[in-house]
Amino acid sequence: MLPDRLATLTPAGLVAPLPASARCSAEAAGASAWRLLLVDDDCQAHAALHLALQAAEFEGRPVELLHAYSSRQARQLLQSGVSIDLLLIDQHCSRRDSAIALLQLLRGPLGQRDCRVLMHSDEALPLSAQPQLQALDIEDLRSRKALKASHWLSGIGCALRAHRQRQQLQEQQTQLGLLMSAATDLLAHREARTFARAVLQRLTSLMGLPPTALLCVRRLDTDADADADAEGQAGKETQLLAALGPLQAVEGLWLDWLPQQPLRLAIDSAMQHRQSADGEQGRLLYLETAPWQIVILLSATQAGRPRSTAGEQAAVNALCTLLAAGLCERL
Repeated sequence: MLPDRLATLTPAGLVAPLPASARCSAEAAGASAWRLLLVDDDCQAHAALHLALQAAEFEGRPVELLHAYSSRQARQLLQSGVSIDLLLIDQHCSRRDSAIALLQLLRGPLGQRDCRVLMHSDEALPLSAQPQLQALDIEDLRSRKALKASHWLSGIGCALRAHRQRQQLQEQQTQLGLLMSAATDLLAHREARTFARAVLQRLTSLMGLPPTALLCVRRLDTDADADADAEGQAGKETQLLAALGPLQAVEGLWLDWLPQQPLRLAIDSAMQHRQSADGEQGRLLYLETAPWQIVILLSATQAGRPRSTAGEQAAVNALCTLLAAGLCERL
């Protein structure tokens, strides 16, 4: 098993911690760190890579660096359950076909198909090896000289960027797939209030927020709307259509009947300025589909919650589009 602190596998096969002055600490890097594994029997290559990666960040994330001095050590490390984002491997580490065998294990039984691979070599690969490398999804093949020079960092940056984009695409497909499967259930609600309430439940669950929400609608079909906003009359035209949690007590009221003045002013401001906002009252999402303005109030984001991923945001946008279209039909 990999020890709690970042470790390197020595040529003798022992697991030993790197010196404090030469360690990219996994604890300091945190769960969001990129995890890189270098597999090479050349100690100088390990030293050069570590030196180049000191204090390095890619895509705003720190780096956790693992070392193996043979394919056997790398195999032991990976089979212990360690997941990596980028593998840098010598084409002929230990023996001529060891790198290919390790990659077949990585892509096959270990199931790490998203891990990017940079291979380095002292010699050019024969053309006959190209199909096999493509089948193993190798990001790039570089000269060993590039590994010992500072410009090789661009290769790592490109590989990690490709890894992030691949993960985002898969997450978007997963989230949107789940949303499409749920759309039939949501659209089965023919009454505007029950439909809006079902969408609010799905939205708060998707965003990882408490089930406390409020959905407001206001009709925009007269030329007097701008004058009404200027005179502070929007509250008399804005209905609190659907709500979850404690806010269900005000469901069905008009905005100007809402007892909480700060909440009323925040919703009114979103309507007037036609934009989403975050504030003390929570997160306000603004939607507009003629002839309706829609404002969704969600609980303030819980402290410590990670930022929304691209896939999550895409699903939220799709859900809001479904909400706008569904309400337009039902109101």
